[in-house]
Amino acid sequence: MKEFISICGIIPEDINKKIKEICLKENEDLKLSERFFRFNLHISMKRTFLCDEFEKMKDDVRQVLIKEGKIFCGNTHLKRNRDMLWLIMDYDEKLRKIHDQLDRLLNDKYGVPIDTFDRIYLPHITIFHKGDPENMDVMENRLSLSLPSFPVSINSYAIGTKIKGYEFFDV
Repeated sequence: MKEFISICGIIPEDINKKIKEICLKENEDLKLSERFFRFNLHISMKRTFLCDEFEKMKDDVRQVLIKEGKIFCGNTHLKRNRDMLWLIMDYDEKLRKIHDQLDRLLNDKYGVPIDTFDRIYLPHITIFHKGDPENMDVMENRLSLSLPSFPVSINSYAIGTKIKGYEFFDV
């Protein structure tokens, strides 16, 4: 049975906590979606995709991530992308190399298409999504004043599905 698979680089807990605290404080009266704060803040390593060989694929993906080790992604910068607010990363060659390796592995071995999101990979942390435009404007202005740039690294990953759950592992 095909399932939607996610592969995420997990942000260290201290930075995760700081970003969440600032965002939630600014969100108190705007009530934008807080669903991104129910899970560790993360950088998607590939767009969510369908696969029916989860266990085998998970082991192959884990090998790519472990081989590359820890990643310093650079500093974050607030960016508005339509109805979303992102913290984008400075350009990082190692992060993009891993993303490209995952694309090739999943496409060649498991038939997972490389879509537009993956071809134009922009590493980011989604912090708000699908707020009404007026509140998103206000939140963007507030966060541009209150959310400093943070140095972000990835020391662990999560691979999983909503049905089977997520497996976390350090590199």
